[in-house]
Amino acid sequence: TCAEACRRLQEAGVEAVVCSADRKAGLSAEILDACRKLGAIRGLEVTVAVSIVSAEEIRVLKETGIAGVIPGVALYERLDLGMCLEAAEDRGEPEDDEMPLF
Repeated sequence: TCAEACRRLQEAGVEAVVCSADRKAGLSAEILDACRKLGAIRGLEVTVAVSIVSAEEIRVLKETGIAGVIPGVALYERLDLGMCLEAAEDRGEPEDDEMPLF
């Protein structure tokens, strides 16, 4: 599994990895479970590239313990960068997640 491979990398001295979750729209239970396993690997910063549908999904991913998220095409198509940054920093209540970028 990806988590097993990342554990071996961490044991070999790797400090950070980027993993891609090939998903076009939104988070699945499978992706969240994998992120929890990856986030639990101490001493390894894991960033996950996954297409998300809302800034709320950034908050959910942050709770898994991963170091970061690359939101994919959602950032160009449907999300506002400010809302994504706010969700990542957890600075307060989000605005309307469906607000278009343009």
